[in-house]
Amino acid sequence: MKRFILIILCGIVLTSCNQQDPSSQQTSLRISAASSLTTVMKEIKKQYQKKHPEQEITIQYASSGTLAHQLIQGAPSDLYISASERWMDKVVQEGLIQQKDVQPLLKNRLILASYEGKNIKISQLADEAIDQFAMGDPESVPAGAYAKQALEHVKVWRAVKDKAVYGKNVRQVASYIQSQNVEAGFVYQSDVQALKGVTELQVIPEEYHEPVTYPMGIINESQESSLMEGFIKYLKGPEAKKVFQSYGFVPVE
Repeated sequence: MKRFILIILCGIVLTSCNQQDPSSQQTSLRISAASSLTTVMKEIKKQYQKKHPEQEITIQYASSGTLAHQLIQGAPSDLYISASERWMDKVVQEGLIQQKDVQPLLKNRLILASYEGKNIKISQLADEAIDQFAMGDPESVPAGAYAKQALEHVKVWRAVKDKAVYGKNVRQVASYIQSQNVEAGFVYQSDVQALKGVTELQVIPEEYHEPVTYPMGIINESQESSLMEGFIKYLKGPEAKKVFQSYGFVPVE
């Protein structure tokens, strides 16, 4: 009888040892984020995973338009953070995110930037002395769309469009400036703060273009929506806000 009881107890112990604690299981969260968020989101991810080591976060960076097209074509993701209302609206229209789930995260400013030693204003891009400047592709890069709007506002777009070197995202535009392959370029204020070799020439007045906002929304097909809601709460919380502010972003309440 004692031997029988011992066998039963051993079986119970072995079974409990083989069962994983649900809280210890690794969960993967996938985020599609605008390329202008690359540096700050790496820091946010690092801080968040210190508190939640059981959650593995994978972030795909690209222009907001490129990410939107990838999502529409079926790319897996749990959260989309755009640098443009336009591209978020497109994803909502395609039925991938519900409008009620979209909320603002950040604001930014458009900057005309260059390398040290330059002194150029937006209206001067039409001068013959300026051979080339860089901007994002207006068709897919929000910073490029904002830049085109600003150039149209000061009535120089037709005069300068053939001088433009188009980047596939705002980080590529910044790299053109850093390498001094162009004389100036349109980036965000956060890029100027985060990247070496990029100097602010002019803060473009906000009335020159649509507001630079970063909306975010959970993908309808996400299998981790409850965990992603917790991550969003962290993004809107005081710790993440301090990080965003340190990189030149303006958190939205």
